[in-house]
Amino acid sequence: MASSSRSSQPKVIVGLDFGTTFSGFSFAHRSDPDDVQSFYDWPDAGRPYCKTQTSLFYSPAGELLAWGWSALKAYSEALQVSSSTGQGEVGLLVSKFKPILEDGELAKSMLEVLPGWATAEKLIVDYLGCISEFIGGHLRQKYGSCLLREEVAWCLSVPAIWSDASKRKMEIYAENAGIVKGKHCSSSEASSFPLKIVLEPEAASFYCQKQLKDTAILCNGDKFLTVDVGGGTIDLVVHEKVEGGSSYEVREVSASSGELGGGTYVDKNFLGLLKRKIGCLESFDDPETLHKITRWWLGSLGKSSFDGTGFKLYELPRKLSKAWKKFDEQLGCAEGHDEEYYEKIKLSEEELRGIFDTEIEKVAALIDKQLSHCRDTMIQHVFLVGGFAESPYLVKKITEKYNSSNAGATREVIAPPSPGAAICKGAVALGFGTAAVVSRISKKWYGLRTAQRFQEGDREEYKFVNDEGVDMCDEKFQIFVKNGESIAEDTFVSDGNFGPSFAKQRSMTIELFSSSGEIAPSYVTDPGCKRLGKYIFDISENMELGHKRSVFVSMYFGRSSIQVFAQRINFGKNRQPEKLYCVDLSGSSIGRKRKSRI
Repeated sequence: MASSSRSSQPKVIVGLDFGTTFSGFSFAHRSDPDDVQSFYDWPDAGRPYCKTQTSLFYSPAGELLAWGWSALKAYSEALQVSSSTGQGEVGLLVSKFKPILEDGELAKSMLEVLPGWATAEKLIVDYLGCISEFIGGHLRQKYGSCLLREEVAWCLSVPAIWSDASKRKMEIYAENAGIVKGKHCSSSEASSFPLKIVLEPEAASFYCQKQLKDTAILCNGDKFLTVDVGGGTIDLVVHEKVEGGSSYEVREVSASSGELGGGTYVDKNFLGLLKRKIGCLESFDDPETLHKITRWWLGSLGKSSFDGTGFKLYELPRKLSKAWKKFDEQLGCAEGHDEEYYEKIKLSEEELRGIFDTEIEKVAALIDKQLSHCRDTMIQHVFLVGGFAESPYLVKKITEKYNSSNAGATREVIAPPSPGAAICKGAVALGFGTAAVVSRISKKWYGLRTAQRFQEGDREEYKFVNDEGVDMCDEKFQIFVKNGESIAEDTFVSDGNFGPSFAKQRSMTIELFSSSGEIAPSYVTDPGCKRLGKYIFDISENMELGHKRSVFVSMYFGRSSIQVFAQRINFGKNRQPEKLYCVDLSGSSIGRKRKSRI
């Protein structure tokens, strides 16, 4: 039964790391916020680990049957049944689907091979629903059945390189999954506390500071680089420790950066190598065999055990072994190869290094770029975290290149214990406020689309005349935040009040734009400008005021996601600031003429 009233503070805070390959969570009770615990005993995992698979298994009709490690087990069992009975479809195993959320060629290519019902929203909502329900059950076992879901606050991590639109989608999907209450949530038992979106490298940064407080002592003014190398993204951020109310307060020194990359791309390189060595593998169509190969590579004897030395020998599934031999015989190149040749595949040390090196070089290039941005600043530590940071070969290569003995200055590369748990543990600290980012560097120009008085030099194609006979210019980019500007957290930015262009205007279209260009944009149609979203704001009260109706628009840019507010100043019954979700989920184009202008 739901409580009639709740405390203003959550009893438990959960940090949820929804990752590309693996996902996990950490939590702490408000009675002891420093006692952050992680979960290791996932169903069907086979061995203790801080994360479960980001995988879902559906029936051929689209019914969700299993998730996490259990999805892989159910899929494997279904393949075996199908193989022994000759039955048709076994269902759909979907893994590593997180990148679908971020629009682009990768997302497009992933969606093309999925059935129409397997949308980004369905997959992510299904997974978040399953893992949050599991977490809730574990918390009730830990703290008692009296713990209500509405007494739990959630911190959900996202890559720093994600767009603001993708961050907003995650907020909506979390509501759809019943994690937190909101207009997209149908559950009455969901958390009453707002979802906190946490940037993955920031969460990892605080985990490293707390975990290494006795070995990597940081003083006020010290600067350090956190490199979060996950399954599908590489995120970097440079922080400076500052003096504040919390032991772990930092400011961003340079804008966070990163790109797609990490463990998933190493997996692709591995499969590519096998296809080059085993001629029939490119056209080999047996899901059970391919599943076995993948499980070996992701297991304890596969990529996680390679330290840069030695070779690996893998005994091939019998179906593949026979198909390979037959393939070579048909090509006339099987002569001199006995049966044993086709039973095992040897991956040399050089070949294994090649699988990893493309991604390690990508990480190194990103580190070099951040260090060049901070060339006038000494970086004392490089923290290496994330699921792929569990690779001993990656740690070895990055340490060799950037440790003080090779860098010509005092710099230490540190890979903390359990790097895979860094994000969710750090997220809990951010949730409780025991850690804080006091300011961030804007990576873009941000502002609103406005109509302004026409000035000499303005573009004639955007000229219009309002109902007072005043020449106006549409499509102007009203800048709120500059590219490279440092923005303090929890402080708003505004550029004054706005009014309607026409006296009889009953609504105001508030549109948020960004620009990635180095030069300040003048118009929202300039190259590099992108519409992040729009909101139709009601101004239909006190119509007698006409042009004099005033709306104050403000934005919070120092947070992990952009928040926009609008407030009626001199009209209307409701004059409180209203939060606007200014993110365009449809990705519609910019630069069209619109009826309502501000």
